[in-house]
Amino acid sequence: MGPHDLRRRIAEGQHLTTLAFSEIGSRSHRWAPLSTATPLGEDELRPDARKGWVTSAGDADSYVWSSRPTAAAGLMPLCVVPSSAGGLSVDGRFDGLDLRGNASCPVAAEGVVVDISTRLGDDGVGLDLALAHVLPWFLVLNAMFCLGSWRPSWPRSQGRGHRRPWAAGWQAVTDLQAEMDEGRGRRLARLGFPADEAAELSALHTRNFM
Repeated sequence: MGPHDLRRRIAEGQHLTTLAFSEIGSRSHRWAPLSTATPLGEDELRPDARKGWVTSAGDADSYVWSSRPTAAAGLMPLCVVPSSAGGLSVDGRFDGLDLRGNASCPVAAEGVVVDISTRLGDDGVGLDLALAHVLPWFLVLNAMFCLGSWRPSWPRSQGRGHRRPWAAGWQAVTDLQAEMDEGRGRRLARLGFPADEAAELSALHTRNFM
């Protein structure tokens, strides 16, 4: 899938690519993009979109870009968009709590034109490719990150817990539980539940609080 020279340079570590799936309109529903990829004749595509969360935006050499199908059935096709393409812009800077060097930022494409050879697979099969080739790596790397973050933080959190009495925050949590329980009971009663049933339903929620 994709140009052979591009895949060779990625394998040799000479080209950094990243995913551009998340969009401002569809947010985390990455399988339902709102962006378009308009055919320009038989040899070119024009992907127009506002991507909301692209890791390494501005630093990657290219983006694996999702859009709505041009003609075929399916949820999305994929293509490779060079970061140097005219009409491509990185909007803002990373603003959040995450790994240093994350650089996840919005990316917009207006009037970008790419060659049809940059398409990965056929029109409309991008979701199948993402589930088969992207998701397994995403899950493994996410698990590695979670384990790597947990190992050094767990001993530190234990130390903090031992130094600070648990009762310091317990009373505040207990008070909040009681306030929420009373408020839910009143709202259920206004909806027409008898007082005993309202209290029972509210207690079910309170028991699972935090």
